[in-house]
Amino acid sequence: MKPSLLTFALLLPLVGCAPDIEVRAQPRVLDSFPYVDCGAVAPGGRQVCTVPLFSTETGDVTIFDIATTDISYPEGGLGDQGTAFIVRDEYWMQEGCGDGDCRKLEGYDPESDEDTLALDITFAPQVEGYYQAEMTIWSNDNKTLAEAALPDDPDRTEKIWKVQLRGLARPACGRVWPAFIDMGLHEAPGAEFGTNARIENCGIVTLEVSAFPDSGTGAEEMNVTTIPAVYVLPGLSEDISIAWSVGILTGGEPTPVTTEIGFEGNAADTLNESVLTIIGNTCDLSVDADWDADTDGWSRCGGDCDDTDSTANPSATERAANGRDDDCDGTTDETANPVGSDDDGDGYTELAGDCDDANPSVSPSAVETLNQVDDDCNDNIDDQTEWFDDDQDGYAEREGDCDDGSRLVAPSATETEDGVDNNCDGVVDEGGPRYDDDVDGFVEVEGDPTQNDCDDEDYWVYVGAFEFCDGYDNDCDGVVDEGAADEVDGACAFIPSREGEEDVVVEEPTGCSAVPGMGVAGWVLAAAGLGLVRRRRGANTR
Repeated sequence: MKPSLLTFALLLPLVGCAPDIEVRAQPRVLDSFPYVDCGAVAPGGRQVCTVPLFSTETGDVTIFDIATTDISYPEGGLGDQGTAFIVRDEYWMQEGCGDGDCRKLEGYDPESDEDTLALDITFAPQVEGYYQAEMTIWSNDNKTLAEAALPDDPDRTEKIWKVQLRGLARPACGRVWPAFIDMGLHEAPGAEFGTNARIENCGIVTLEVSAFPDSGTGAEEMNVTTIPAVYVLPGLSEDISIAWSVGILTGGEPTPVTTEIGFEGNAADTLNESVLTIIGNTCDLSVDADWDADTDGWSRCGGDCDDTDSTANPSATERAANGRDDDCDGTTDETANPVGSDDDGDGYTELAGDCDDANPSVSPSAVETLNQVDDDCNDNIDDQTEWFDDDQDGYAEREGDCDDGSRLVAPSATETEDGVDNNCDGVVDEGGPRYDDDVDGFVEVEGDPTQNDCDDEDYWVYVGAFEFCDGYDNDCDGVVDEGAADEVDGACAFIPSREGEEDVVVEEPTGCSAVPGMGVAGWVLAAAGLGLVRRRRGANTR
């Protein structure tokens, strides 16, 4: 029978000399990124960012508490909630750890996720501006040198680790184009037709469209089929689908439909004020080619009395004895006036280019008006008006073209640095050095370090900005992560120092034991039974 350790201990001399006993505790290290950027969000909105917490050594890490402290924020920015960076208990607490108010991360294991916590932070700013906070994590980390009392237990001190948090609140910006859609003429009742409109994010925060309220005649027949909410990231756009179910004929004619689509969401000053107007079978508002079926230059909306016959229209010559009103003047087979006579007294004959010599408002010198008629006889109906696409770029003024005389300017055009609002979004030369793309108040001014934004795509980088511990030159002074007095890595001074030595604890008593019968084996059994494993540094013995 093999003797046990206890038997071996009993066989030792009754009085022995107990040597010092080294007990090495497993290193426990909680780590994270030095800063976490929660991004940009509209005031009053919410955005979730993630702070990754890692156990990087062999020992299990227990997190006792997590709290955030708002450091910098605009007036009124915290609202009734009292903080802009919300960490809820349910984001990290778990049962079965101490009193149920902690979280355990197992020792580092490359094959497991149990050594990591993806901690969600809700960034909830109430007003526009920059926000900064500091997150503190209390744990049983035995390498960090900093410690502090727990928020809910001032008599209990634990080791701490810190992370910078930051976020920006800016108004959302959105636009829709085209602003007017002409679905033309469709006479088959029950037929289904569709088209798209595009919603564009013209800001730096995510655009949210939560509803598409519609109104107008026949709104139940023509509506947006895209299901909200629609989210559009900065610099991108999303298409929304519009469907039209053609209604029954009214008196043998197609039933006109005019629908106004509204937009509800977080872009209160831009997209929320936009209205998309869509028409179908609406003659008096349409310039669609469908209304001129015989392609004779006259639409049924503008006076063509037979849109199936190109020889019958207001500019045609009346033909004798055919039983038809060829010139659409309401009289059949009347004697045609000579083409060289000025029948309507407008100063032009048909030979001189008068395309409707029965109407004094129509002549080569007339001004084109919105009436579905070629008033100036240039073979274009309603050109030079806001309904007509004069530059043939796919958009008329009512559809959102802000310069209908230039094919380089349209809602779908690409912005170039030329002093022109190419894409008709109300902003000139965005993306160029003369425009403040990141809306931080500074533009690119080469050769002037007091004004030059050294990164006009990052709103945390500008002249005089707060220097974060992020590896960037935030304040554009040519130095990275310096402190207020230009000390090296001074921006990272909030990070607690780490202890580099091994954790060694020497158990008392030392030297010869004053207790009879406690030899080496006795001390080993006592240490194992009582669990006398303490850190050599720090008051925490947990």
